[in-house]
Order: sequence, then structure tokens, then C-alpha cells
Amino acid sequence: MLGNFPIVDTLSIFYAIVVESLPFVTLGVLISGVISLFVSDELLIRYIPKKAIPGHIAIACVGFIFPVCECGNIPLARRLISKGVPLSQVVTFLLAAPIFNPIVIIATLTAFRFAPQVVVFRVVIGLAIAVIVGLIISRGKNNNRYLTENMIMECKLHKHSHKRKSLRGTVSDLMLIIKNEVFLVFTSLLLGAFIASVVSTISRDNIIGIATSPILSIVAMMILAFIMTICSTVDSFVALGYVGIFPLNAIVAFLVFGPMIDVRVLTMLSTTFKWKLVAFITFLVVNLVLTSSLMLYILGI
Repeated sequence: MLGNFPIVDTLSIFYAIVVESLPFVTLGVLISGVISLFVSDELLIRYIPKKAIPGHIAIACVGFIFPVCECGNIPLARRLISKGVPLSQVVTFLLAAPIFNPIVIIATLTAFRFAPQVVVFRVVIGLAIAVIVGLIISRGKNNNRYLTENMIMECKLHKHSHKRKSLRGTVSDLMLIIKNEVFLVFTSLLLGAFIASVVSTISRDNIIGIATSPILSIVAMMILAFIMTICSTVDSFVALGYVGIFPLNAIVAFLVFGPMIDVRVLTMLSTTFKWKLVAFITFLVVNLVLTSSLMLYILGI
């Protein structure tokens, strides 16, 4: 203990978050590098519908093909942007992929065998929110102004790197991409894990104590999801521990909100998007998750 601060608990949570995230971040970086070098811009964009609604729905389903959780999706999203995929569709991908992928669906179904409707609500609400947020952002003009300088520079470099190279040159480029992504994404991961571990240690019990009404139960579970920073591949088993303490609609809020917005995700999003856009995405997701969870309560769920 350091005074009254539970330093051991904080370090344990920090270690758990980092260890849990590393395999998925690593996989995301590898997929990102492969897409950058071996998938042409034309091939990638050709199969995404041009119309707004079908296009956002299609990109929301990409996570089912690349089953990586939220921490591993950031490098993949950066690669999609550099390939010319519209920013609003990349946001939809980032929000939907951690929920609509086979590993997460199977894990949630395993944890909630007694309440399979939780899986349905998680997937349907998650996809709906991801598409709605993307469509709202698509209404803006020149969305690329919300990209960080680092991301803009990466896009410019990508546009000038289409010459056919030897195998040795291709492997060299792949290693360079992975090296750059590892430094950028892993630094943000460590920062996010540290913040989450400190806040989670201090606040968890106090947050549970505020759940004295249906709306406060939803808010409490959303705050817990935000500070606990758990990968979507395992968060359903954590949520299982709150069954009986919180109603199912609040549990669904936890399972939808956490993969979209938590401390670690925000720090990693900031590597690609300016904070103004990150704040706007967070505002939209908070309101949409809260509204959908309240609708479940009104419907008696």
C-alpha cells in the first residue's frame, strides 16, 4: 500500500489488461500490415457499396471476417483509412467489429446460456449504433480534417508507394509498417491500461453503490464498462458476475458500451482521430446506448 492507495491491486489490473490485450493488438498489427501490402485499394473499395446506408452496413460486417477485439482493430482501421475507405465507414467498423465477430458471439452465448436474448440484443443494438453513428458522421464535409497529422502523413505516404517490389522489398516494407504500428499502438495501449487500472481500483465499489434506479443501473454499468477496460472476447464472463445485482437491460448496456468506448479505446482512437471527433463519437454512443437500454427496460426486459 502507498498511503491509502491500493498499489498492488492497481498493478494487478494493469498487468491483466496488458496481457489480455497483447495477443489481439499483435494480431491486428499483423493483419494491418498484410492488408496494406497485399490487398489493393481497388479490390478493397470495390466490394463496399457506394450508397451510404448499404455501405455502412457492409463495413459493419467486416469484423466477422477479421475477428479481432477493439484493441486490435485500431491498426486495421488506420490501414483502411490509408486505403481510401471513408472515415465515417471506418468509424462504423471500429464500433461494430468488437461486437459482431464470431469469437465474441460464441463467448457471449457461452456465458449467457440461460438468457440467449442477451446475445441477440448485444449484436443487434451494437450493429444499429455503429451504423447510425457512421451515417451521422458521413453527413459532415471534409471529414479528413478530423484525422491526426500522423494519420494524414501515413495516407500521403501510402499514395506514393504503389510501385511493384521484389519479395525482399515487400518483406522489408511489411516489417517497417509493423514496427511503426507497434510503437504507436502499444504506447497508447500502455497509457490506457495504466489510467484504467488506477480509476478502476478507486471507483468500482462507489459506482455499484449509485445503482438505485433503472436509469442509474444503466449508467453505473456503462461507467464500469468504461473504466474496467475489458476485451470484448471475455467481457461477457465478467458481466455474468453482475447478473442478479443489475437488470438484464443494464447488462446489455455494459456489453455494448464497453467494446465501443472505454479508457483504452479512447487513448488508442486518439492515435488516428483528433480529440474533437473522439469526443463526438463518445457523445453519440453514450446517448444511443442509454436510449436503447431504456427501451429494453420499457419493454420489460
